[in-house]
Amino acid sequence: MRLPFPRNRGGQWQRFSVSALLLISFLLSSAGSSPVYALAAPVLIAPTDALTTTVADTPPLGIPEFEWTAVPGATSYRLQVSSDIAFTTTIVNITTPNITYTPTSASVFADGTWYWRVRVEAPAPAGDYSGIWSFTKQWATPENLPTLTSPADFATIDFYDEPVFSWSPVTGAAKYKFQIYSSPGGWSTPLYTATTLATTHQPKDKRANGTYYWRVVPVDPGNHDGMPSVESSFTEGYNPVLTLLAPDDLATPTFTPTFRWTAVRGAQYYRLQYSTDPSFNASVTTVDTRNTAFTPTIAMPNDFDYYWRVRVHAGNSISDWTSSRSFIKKWYIKPVLLTPTGNYQHVRFPIYSWTPVPGAAKYFVEISKFSGFSPIYDSGYTANTFYSPSKYDGANQTYYWRVTPYDGSGNKGQVSDTSSYVSYQDSVAPHQVYPLYYYPPDTYSGFPGLTTNPHEDRTVPQPIFIWHRVYRPVFDPNQGEVYAQAYRLQVSTDPNFASWNWTVDTENLIAAPTTDTPFAPAADTDYYWRVSPLSGLGGTLTGPWSQAWRTRFDPALGLTPTSGSVPTLIRPTAGFEFVETTPLLEWFPMSGASSYDVEISLDQSFSSTVDSATVSYPAYAPIQSLAQRSLGAVDFGIYYWRVRKSGGSWSETRRFQIAAQSQWLPKPSEVTAQPSRTLGDAGNRLQIGSDLAIDVAADYDLTSLQAAQSSGFWYFGFHVPASPTQDVTYALYLDLDHQDNSGATSDARGYNATTIPAYRPEYAIYVLQEAGSFTADKVYLYHWNGSGWDILVKVLSSIGGRLNKTGSYVEIELPSTAIGYQDTTGSYAVSLFSLPACSVPPCSGQQPQDSVPSDPTIPGTGPISRFSNVTERMNLSMPPNNAGVDPSVFSSVLPFFWDWPVLSPWSGAFMEAHLDSAFSSVIANYELTSNGAFYAGTSHAWGTDLRGDNTYYWRVRPRYRPTLVNGSLYNGVWSQGWSFERQGFVPQNLQASVTFATPTFSWDMVEGAESYDLQVSTDFNFGTTAININTRQNSYTGLNTLANASYYWRVSVHRNGNVTNNWTANQSFTLALPTPTGLNHNPPGVVGRAPTLCWTPLIVNDAGDNPVLAAWKYRIQVSTEHGFSSIFDNIDTEQSCWTPTKGYADGEYYWHVAMIDGEGKVGNYSAYQTFTKQYPITTLVSPTSGASIGGTPTFVWTPVNGAAKYKLEVSLFPTFSPTVDSVTTDNTRYTPIKTYAFPNTYYWRVSIVDSDGKVGPWVGATIILDPTPYRLYLPLIKR
Repeated sequence: MRLPFPRNRGGQWQRFSVSALLLISFLLSSAGSSPVYALAAPVLIAPTDALTTTVADTPPLGIPEFEWTAVPGATSYRLQVSSDIAFTTTIVNITTPNITYTPTSASVFADGTWYWRVRVEAPAPAGDYSGIWSFTKQWATPENLPTLTSPADFATIDFYDEPVFSWSPVTGAAKYKFQIYSSPGGWSTPLYTATTLATTHQPKDKRANGTYYWRVVPVDPGNHDGMPSVESSFTEGYNPVLTLLAPDDLATPTFTPTFRWTAVRGAQYYRLQYSTDPSFNASVTTVDTRNTAFTPTIAMPNDFDYYWRVRVHAGNSISDWTSSRSFIKKWYIKPVLLTPTGNYQHVRFPIYSWTPVPGAAKYFVEISKFSGFSPIYDSGYTANTFYSPSKYDGANQTYYWRVTPYDGSGNKGQVSDTSSYVSYQDSVAPHQVYPLYYYPPDTYSGFPGLTTNPHEDRTVPQPIFIWHRVYRPVFDPNQGEVYAQAYRLQVSTDPNFASWNWTVDTENLIAAPTTDTPFAPAADTDYYWRVSPLSGLGGTLTGPWSQAWRTRFDPALGLTPTSGSVPTLIRPTAGFEFVETTPLLEWFPMSGASSYDVEISLDQSFSSTVDSATVSYPAYAPIQSLAQRSLGAVDFGIYYWRVRKSGGSWSETRRFQIAAQSQWLPKPSEVTAQPSRTLGDAGNRLQIGSDLAIDVAADYDLTSLQAAQSSGFWYFGFHVPASPTQDVTYALYLDLDHQDNSGATSDARGYNATTIPAYRPEYAIYVLQEAGSFTADKVYLYHWNGSGWDILVKVLSSIGGRLNKTGSYVEIELPSTAIGYQDTTGSYAVSLFSLPACSVPPCSGQQPQDSVPSDPTIPGTGPISRFSNVTERMNLSMPPNNAGVDPSVFSSVLPFFWDWPVLSPWSGAFMEAHLDSAFSSVIANYELTSNGAFYAGTSHAWGTDLRGDNTYYWRVRPRYRPTLVNGSLYNGVWSQGWSFERQGFVPQNLQASVTFATPTFSWDMVEGAESYDLQVSTDFNFGTTAININTRQNSYTGLNTLANASYYWRVSVHRNGNVTNNWTANQSFTLALPTPTGLNHNPPGVVGRAPTLCWTPLIVNDAGDNPVLAAWKYRIQVSTEHGFSSIFDNIDTEQSCWTPTKGYADGEYYWHVAMIDGEGKVGNYSAYQTFTKQYPITTLVSPTSGASIGGTPTFVWTPVNGAAKYKLEVSLFPTFSPTVDSVTTDNTRYTPIKTYAFPNTYYWRVSIVDSDGKVGPWVGATIILDPTPYRLYLPLIKR
């Protein structure tokens, strides 16, 4: 180090001697005169010629101070420094009045050899240059290089946390160049380079695993590289221990598993591989996910050895694969076959049913006549647990059947055990309809604890039993006729029926307890029920028992009781028509009711009650049939019913109709040697109404009404007096729609006759008997057009109709189209009455004299209240009509059940499902065919759930085969429509696993689901979605991550056949990525440079204490204000420490950290921390504070590590305003290039300046400039 003046004592005397000589020379010269010749060249002093300057003697950069001798009379000197001895160019070319100079800029002073010289610049003329000296500047010396301190050579590291990478400071270094490269000595092609003001550095990104080399190069303020550090190596060894969680090794999961593993620090994403190849060379599925769980969205097949493994990718780093695990999926749940029950011997037409299998989307049913199932007789797929065969024959045969489940990806499950039964076409065993065969839900042999939610439960609320009508079988002489006169129902807890809990005989197809036939089944108890045909009520069995079906009851499942004063009726709906059977009457239960009274009457005033009962359930099934031709009960027509809570008020009065079957037959021209129908046939005389004989005058007396139907005609007949004494007109009123206030309000010919509102006719037919004669020309047909009778009156003979009179029986044949018959009508309510003759209407003043059916207002003007109903329609059995008020819903579409029309040659059916009650929007249809008459099934199981959640309106129409075997088919009319509500299962128990990371979404497995739709959105209405996927599993973890936000999510079920159920209610959660903790800075306290900022690496566990989230990166923000409205510095880094690379001005700083997940989603910031930064100060060396010196001084101070420059200010004022000198220099000494005035007191101060221009604090001193700090006393000579 070059010391300032004064020097050691010897040096002081040298300087004093020179000064004395200069003073003597000045005294001897002519004061104030200018030379006329150039002054002598200065003598160079330092640096000495050929000297090598280093930081050891000329800190901080090895740039020397230039010094030369003073030349008497010189007022200014020129100093030149050049890289060539000829001084072609110069890097320093300055003038100064002083005899020392230290360059202020290092930028021009690279290490190397330099030449310098000095001359007197003033006074003019300029003098000659001194001799040329040289020196070698060498800042980069082996003694002045960084020492690498961390990591140790050959170390293996995963993250670059403090103190990685660190080194010692280098004198004179303004900054450092940090380099990583891939091979020894490979710094010319570095993989990574960073320039930093600090002596530690953490690259924001890790390198890929491998061996690397690194070094640090100091850089001086002039941007010249110094001596590099020695090279060191390290191994990037990012290989965290990743633990596989599920499935366990060698596991045998029932369903496609969810793969789960632990989160590890720094993971950007995880790569999962699973394969059937243990070497993972073939059939490999690779999944990259940002999360720690993955459930395949498709189902895996059974019985494959699957191997799986995971590794983590973290930026450039990739870990090793985990050890592999294996599993075999064993979805071995078998369907349990329910119906036909095993080994039952009397099946006519089967309805196949079985228990559902969790995870099954559809089932494959196989039917064979051979136990080895070769060949297959019939087979098919269905999404429901019912199946109707596509073909069936009537041979007496044992049938074998089995069911195989298939999952939503088409993978085959375990085939059921085989079941068998015996079927034959002439079986007269009843077939059950309701309740369906019960099985305990969620009971799977060998799979305890396995559940679905929701699932179907065939427990029913009330003991109501329904079965099909038994007909005389094909080839019976009376085939198609009703076989059973009555039925016996038995219910028992014993499947062998050694005893029974309840039994009842009934003429109808429905049974329910009454107080006369009580039955109160216990809940949670298995009951079995069966039905057999009887010879009559209380009679003997006339056929085999049906199958024994298992059932359960639970009153808690019933409809919600009403709180009104009277019961609310459900079904039958007003005016509904049943065909030769008495319906089940149902109403809402009433709060507090223990029993109900029910009445059925022929009139609204209930003066003609035909049935009454007291029941404990809100349903009543009469035991006796009100109207059924096979029983001789022909009171076909309107019935009224009402209900009350016992002792309470009556409900509304509602009506229903029971119609006679029209027994459709073909015309003779359509068949050969087969039953047919033509005018006058005795077979046409199907009685639908009656009246007492001789209850009026003989000429008007009516006793019966008959009706029948062929393929194109209707036949109406009645008896007339054999020998009338006067002309009589017979009128037939035909009501088609049975709707209140729909139809004619007056008689077509002006008779004084009216009807009740329910039976206003659309057609009126007048048959005139004149002189005891009947002809088709005297039969007149009138049509009501909605507001009046048509002007055009049709005559029977002119429209293709005919009349026949055989004895006292008159029959007319009417074309179906003439009386408005359509495939959607199918039914007539008919009233026949006799009238006084009136050949020319209007026939005012005349009124009906007698009627069929009997009417209490006839003779008289009416209104006529009793009509006989006749119909071609067939009865529907199940699912029941919801009547628009029953809130009951079905989770799947159940089979459609119906009964065939009596004595009509049915040979199949069409059925339709619509979305509207007008049946204008068909969405499903099915055609059931048979190659013979009177042999076809009475149910159809749909293979899918139609269109999913909807109200469905359904109906069935028969197909007739007049020739009994083969031949043409004729379409019958549609049944009346019923409706039911299908509301498919909605997933339950929705769970989001965590809210601090992208969760796994899960829900309970839904019975019958093929797949699930999952939507996640920040919009309550899901206008946009963050996740929108379809999966075969009941859990899902996205491959990507969700950003911090509030989310809504929902799930819906897809069923096989492209059926989608309703969405669940919206679920919500707020995702808030965790905030880093453990924030600290190093070194602690007030720091002399930007500190290293550190925090705790973020890994978060779930409730099961398994790590599920790790930050990939962190975002650090530094600000000068706590609101962070402006960011001073920031970075995204994979490390948990970061040292800023740039200079920070002195002051207080706020900083916080947020995690960044593997997809770049940024979490919330931590609470802020602060640090105060203040650069260190230099030490002023010379002039010392308070010193008194005699001339312009050289200012000297100590170097400070990290300082790129120093700022020097000199002033005459302690406030440094104004300044005498202000200079920024790269060196630690400075000689002004001007002369300071004296005597004066000067103040001076120095601060460091970093490479980014950030200034440190000042340190100052005071000096006194004295012109004579040294006195010279000469000897006095006396002469």
